[in-house]
Amino acid sequence: MDNKNRAFPQYRKLSNGQRLYCIASPASFSEIQLLGSKRFLYKHEVSQYPEILLLRDMMACQAPYEMSSPEEWQAAQLD
Repeated sequence: MDNKNRAFPQYRKLSNGQRLYCIASPASFSEIQLLGSKRFLYKHEVSQYPEILLLRDMMACQAPYEMSSPEEWQAAQLD
C-alpha cells in the first residue's frame, strides 16, 4: 500500500452509518461506534496483518466502507 502521497487524516464510515473512522496515519486510526444514543470512541494502532488489511480496505473505500468528512466525524463526537 503506497501511502507516501496520501494526506492524513482521512475519514470513512460504514455504509450503514453505525461506525465512523478517522485514519490518522498508515499505522493508526480512531473509530466512533454509534449505538442508539451512546457513542464509543476507540483508538487503534495497526501492527498485525488483519489490521493492515482492514486499514487498506478503509482507505480504498472498498465495501462496506464509504467516504466521510471531518464535519460528520465532529458531529458524531458532539452528540
